[in-house]
Amino acid sequence: MLQEIENTNCRTTIIHSFSNGGCFLWEEMRRQMEERASAGQDYQFRVVGMIFDSCPCDLRVALRHPSPSDPRDTFDKAMQLCSREDQVEYQKWRASYEDGSHAEKMVHGNSNHHNDFHARAEKFWEGWMDNSFIAPELYIFSKNDELTPLQSLKELVVHRQENHGFLLVQSIVFETSGHCAHIKFHPETYKRGIQRFLNHGIQATDNKTELQKRGKDMPITSNLRANL
Repeated sequence: MLQEIENTNCRTTIIHSFSNGGCFLWEEMRRQMEERASAGQDYQFRVVGMIFDSCPCDLRVALRHPSPSDPRDTFDKAMQLCSREDQVEYQKWRASYEDGSHAEKMVHGNSNHHNDFHARAEKFWEGWMDNSFIAPELYIFSKNDELTPLQSLKELVVHRQENHGFLLVQSIVFETSGHCAHIKFHPETYKRGIQRFLNHGIQATDNKTELQKRGKDMPITSNLRANL
């Protein structure tokens, strides 16, 4: 993906991720960009804004607080939004653990496989909380999303704001739209919010240090909220 962007000769790039699939892709792109930067080989383009719609999802929540009694419920809901091919593969995986102890293993990590799952969930979230990649970030989420835990996202936004400033890290919070459905139910508010963010983002990447300094003194209420 990075090489494709490089080949287009674009000088500015906007990341717009939907759900955790988009987040996993950006996570890998970010890792490669950071590795290349540390080797003194930056890409020829710059990221002027990152938009995260209904993500990232804190996978640790599904493991700690199964809903209602089995953590698979969260994944079942997520798979309903995936392709038929992916649903078939998921059902194969799920069937392989239909031995009555699956939920116990998922929650308490009583096998190497599920210990790995817990470790991956922790690493994923830590990477979002504390990664050092600096560019304007916009998180779009809803209080009505059954797949993406609201509290975790709110904590992520606050943490990123405290570290990088309120002008570099913003959010749009909807009241009544489901997972990745915000633009469907609130198209005008969604588009206005993104346009405002992009206009700000180009300016922000030109002067990150000053915006970070100013942003840390601004109240959290500077975020755009969509109480619809």
